[in-house]
Amino acid sequence: MRVLHTIDSLGIYGAETVLLNLAAEQQRRGERPVVLSIGNSRATEKAIEVEARRRRIECVPLRMRDGLNLAGGMQIARIAQTCGVDVIHSHGYKSNILLALLPRRARKIPVVTTLHGWTAKSPWSKLGVYRMLDQRLLSRLDAVVVVNEHMLRLPALARLERTAQAIANGVTIHEAAPADGHEGLAKEIAALRSRHPTLLGVVGRLSPEKNVSALIEALHQLANSHPGVGLVVLGAGSDLERLERSITQLGLTGRVLLGGYVANARDYLPQFDLLVIPSLTEGLPMILLEAMAARVPVISTGVGDIPAVLGGLGALVEPGDVQGLANAIDGALHSLPERRALAAQAAERVASRYSASAMADRYSQVYQSVVKECLRSG
Repeated sequence: MRVLHTIDSLGIYGAETVLLNLAAEQQRRGERPVVLSIGNSRATEKAIEVEARRRRIECVPLRMRDGLNLAGGMQIARIAQTCGVDVIHSHGYKSNILLALLPRRARKIPVVTTLHGWTAKSPWSKLGVYRMLDQRLLSRLDAVVVVNEHMLRLPALARLERTAQAIANGVTIHEAAPADGHEGLAKEIAALRSRHPTLLGVVGRLSPEKNVSALIEALHQLANSHPGVGLVVLGAGSDLERLERSITQLGLTGRVLLGGYVANARDYLPQFDLLVIPSLTEGLPMILLEAMAARVPVISTGVGDIPAVLGGLGALVEPGDVQGLANAIDGALHSLPERRALAAQAAERVASRYSASAMADRYSQVYQSVVKECLRSG
């Protein structure tokens, strides 16, 4: 089965990691996946293109005009036909919408989409408009997959003629090592640890729904009782300036390292004593699975599929509860040996239930189903 994975990516975050893990597993099985990396005409080489090349996954860059242009959809369809793929697997708003706007006879190849999560808060924002269009056009695609069971209850999915299905994200188990070209970050983390021997970590986009500000406020509450605790923030985004102001205003300068965006942030997980996920909303975040695989204790808000996956092997708090988050961190800091023992069990759970191999098996069944349906319908 030859699959074209399409994505308009701004970095390597959850959706990109899922795509790359899936493509790498498909390639290991001899299935010859292709990554189609979409961007506008101003885009330079993207992080996902660099990472695909590093993993020796075939990657085709595609630059197109912004907005809803049918020509862009036709470009995707032509590349799919030229590459001789059996299925197009779309990961995100852009290719979902452009491919759904094409008549089936024009695109010719069945389209599977994975909804990694709708994050827009305002329906009138640019992302809000894209989300609305995406939801309205999903029925024109051949199969819809979500990354956690909770998403199956979304009203937009209830309107589909074909029932959506949930396929859990899968992680590639590997030995972590600092990413090439980020020796400076490793030194900064080591310097922070020299001043603050216990390190919390948070990884992801710096956007409102990730709620990193709550973690910074929680750290401020613990500043006096835990003077040896520092925080490493790996990510970039619209909340950066607000977080910088908060760090200064709360007197946390020197205790918080804003490390910026790192393509292979998972390689730094072993540097953390605790990984914290303070998000207001999530599906099944890859960083959770990667932290569990790396045997790093986790404290998270109980959103999406996190409670089901983490179970009793980490601490859960209510989203938006800063005091609850501070209390959970305090409790974990007083029981780190026990938390590390639970983290070892969490690694076993990931290996048995949330591997890239299991994920690829499930997607293979979806691909075969849509190809058969396409052949039947002519």
